[in-house]
Amino acid sequence: MTGPFRPLPLDRNGLLFVLLFCNTFGIGAFGPLLPEIGRAQALPDWQLGLVASAFGFARMVAAMPVGALVARRLGATLMAAPLVLAVGLHGSRSAPHAWEPGSPRGCCHSA
Repeated sequence: MTGPFRPLPLDRNGLLFVLLFCNTFGIGAFGPLLPEIGRAQALPDWQLGLVASAFGFARMVAAMPVGALVARRLGATLMAAPLVLAVGLHGSRSAPHAWEPGSPRGCCHSA
């Protein structure tokens, strides 16, 4: 045996393929779950559509400013990205009842 053992020898193209596959699979798996999400949360169709399109709208709004930031400061952006993700995950975890219907802190409370 010559050299270290690599279970999945990936070059840049192989790694890009794996990342794109995982990203596409995660987005593609969301559509079939929409009816179950709607039933479990008792969402009307317009709210279910809002939930389904929220990721696309947020990504569309953020794409140009984030692209400009990365073009100017690639190193700082790559260093800050895990911190931004950690803050977002902590924020979503610390507000578990914000989107429940009837919640006094939530934005979707019923009248």
